[in-house]
Amino acid sequence: MSGRGVIAGVGSSTSSSSQSPPPPPTANTSLPPWPGVTPPVSENYPTRADYEATEELRHFIENRAPPESSHGMLKRYEVLVEIERMVNKWIYDVSAGEIQSKARVLTFGSFRLGVITPMSDIDTLVLLPNSISRDDFFTDFVETMLNRSPHVTECNPVPAAHVPIIKVKYRGICMDILAACVPTHVLSGDVDSVQEELIYDVEKRCMKSMNGIRVADKMLSLVVDTQTFRLATRVIKYWAQQRLIYSNAIGYMGGVSWAVMVGRVCQLYPNYSAKQIVERFFFVYARWQWTATRDYGNSNVPLRRYTSDRHHVMPVITPIFPTHNTTYNVQESNKRVIVREIKRGREIMELMSMNKSSGATKGNEVTWADLCAPFPFFQVYRQFLLLEISAETEKAFLKFKGLVESRIRVLVKNLETCCGHKVLPQPHPVMFPRGPLGADAIPGEAPTFLGAFVLGITFDHIATDDLAASAEVSKEIKTACDGFAEHITQAALSDEWDSFRGQFK
Repeated sequence: MSGRGVIAGVGSSTSSSSQSPPPPPTANTSLPPWPGVTPPVSENYPTRADYEATEELRHFIENRAPPESSHGMLKRYEVLVEIERMVNKWIYDVSAGEIQSKARVLTFGSFRLGVITPMSDIDTLVLLPNSISRDDFFTDFVETMLNRSPHVTECNPVPAAHVPIIKVKYRGICMDILAACVPTHVLSGDVDSVQEELIYDVEKRCMKSMNGIRVADKMLSLVVDTQTFRLATRVIKYWAQQRLIYSNAIGYMGGVSWAVMVGRVCQLYPNYSAKQIVERFFFVYARWQWTATRDYGNSNVPLRRYTSDRHHVMPVITPIFPTHNTTYNVQESNKRVIVREIKRGREIMELMSMNKSSGATKGNEVTWADLCAPFPFFQVYRQFLLLEISAETEKAFLKFKGLVESRIRVLVKNLETCCGHKVLPQPHPVMFPRGPLGADAIPGEAPTFLGAFVLGITFDHIATDDLAASAEVSKEIKTACDGFAEHITQAALSDEWDSFRGQFK
């Protein structure tokens, strides 16, 4: 959302015949003439009707997806303190007390943006003194501290990921823990953020881990009204979850991507209410030219000019330097689904607007509940691909689940490559679990833990009575699935899988 590296472009504007006074200030005062890469589309203020509609929207989201309670937030802060103490005890132990610098635990994502719900995990960054090995953190700390803690019920380190991560459930709260090693002088003060100059003093892989905090702080600094941004972001995240297009791992968009998109609309309409921002969100992105250009400050650079960008089909760029595409996992099939849902949202916004102007009676009007209605996945699709996974232990199952989940985008890409436009897949973003099996299960004859990922499949340009075409596409699907199975097999040959050999399939 800054002048460097944020999605650029504008949507259509709306104006109000009568304007209300500016809302009470929750604004940032150190902004440039405008906070985005282009001037605002409209600087109009909401009407009284817009404020009333925003209160209606607030009531809807408070009931459907309420924020975390004060008790829940207190527990989350306690968990963060305990994790920090655990890390510092580990540092003291491995250094035999020689390292005096204390690690710091910071949050990013929905927690830092202020849009956390009871179901949200805690995105966490551990800042370690650079005399500590980050590799040791992902191995020794996991083994000696997390795996031995009575409060940890799940622990899955993924040190080989693009951004290494430890997925933990601690006292019932899910956490994604990243780590970065920083100069010791950085940890000497009261650290609560990551300054830009710090990225020049750390390794590249540590810089990637620190980007989440920098992105969240920058986003909040580049919108005029943070409360409007937060309310609109909560609505869009809930809508995306209900419509099954919320998952960065599966190949849709995650929380950061949706928040950046909302923030851009807030820049285009800086004085609008949250209801107006949500409305404009669908109108702007239903018309968006996703792969045309992206802005690098003073010039528009063709997106595919850079090698790393050539395969980005739906770029949503972070507002920090160096810039990063938050949607690098999105494939053409995922993009088709996301665009379809955004266009549906625009249509519902138009119907809601018509309701207001025509005075539709209660019971016949289109509402926020219609916008956020659950996507009827198993009613829409008649054919499915089922990816079943199984393991003998819960630890092996969670490990294998994470691997398959992170690679489903590879299967989607394989289907696109092998089948062209004849097969249109839509992966469901949630795994369907089964297990553990009951006491009647015979050891060795049935796996203890089972689960399945599901892809809905539609066939395009294939007549139902064209047997030859059906046989050909079946062969192409098998080729895509065989390639995916081989990809998973090769991924599971790395050293980190040695202790799980033979426990999953």
